[in-house]
Amino acid sequence: MMRKNRKHRVHGRIVSVHAVGLSVLVVFVLVGYLAMDNRCGARGQLIKDLERRYASLENERIREEAKWNAMKTPDAMNQHLLRHGLSMTYARPDQIIRMPRSDSAVALVAEYQERERSARVSRRTP
Repeated sequence: MMRKNRKHRVHGRIVSVHAVGLSVLVVFVLVGYLAMDNRCGARGQLIKDLERRYASLENERIREEAKWNAMKTPDAMNQHLLRHGLSMTYARPDQIIRMPRSDSAVALVAEYQERERSARVSRRTP
């Protein structure tokens, strides 16, 4: 029986270390790219949904503003007042009371302005 030739051993690797490292790097880059693509797609969809919601709210605002403007017309106001049994007219001249401007109110305004001026000056100085 013949012995095994021990000098004929092969001490090489099937795949080189550089090839394994490169393939692992490619896999990590690919997984990172797919994760980023997924996040960007989700955020893009969220933006589309929010824009759609904004457009519907804007249309609703325009409709409500048109309704409000229609209710503010003088004819509509009179119609609503009559519906509730109210009759409103302008005041007669003898019903109007004019208040004279008092000097105390002018003094209070001047005092307030002086306080504001002094507060501004005190804020400027450290």
